[in-house]
Parts: sequence; structure tokens; C-alpha cells
Amino acid sequence: MVNAREMKKILRDNGYEYQRCKGSHFIYSNGVNTIAVNKDLNRMVARRLLKQYNLQVKE
Repeated sequence: MVNAREMKKILRDNGYEYQRCKGSHFIYSNGVNTIAVNKDLNRMVARRLLKQYNLQVKE
């Protein structure tokens, strides 16, 4: 299970940089794609983001 803190690390490892925060959403961008991560990220949304943006998880 991936929580918001782990998702932020995964995004940084995949070349995404923190852009801004609006409310409870943290915005990350790699110049091509922009991803908004909610601080209360649930498992299904995390799995969808990993799959949709082909994010590699380092173990």
C-alpha cells in the first residue's frame, strides 16, 4: 500500500518536482505531465496514478 508520503518519494524518483500546494493537494510536474496528490491518498487512486503515468517503484 502506498501512502501520500511514499507517493511523493516515488514522484521525485521518477523526475517529478514539487510545484505548489492548494488546499490538501500537492502538485508535481515533470515538464510534460502534472500530477495532483491528495494528502489523504487512498490505495485505489495511488494504484491508478502509478499505472497511468508509468511510475517505477524502487524497492
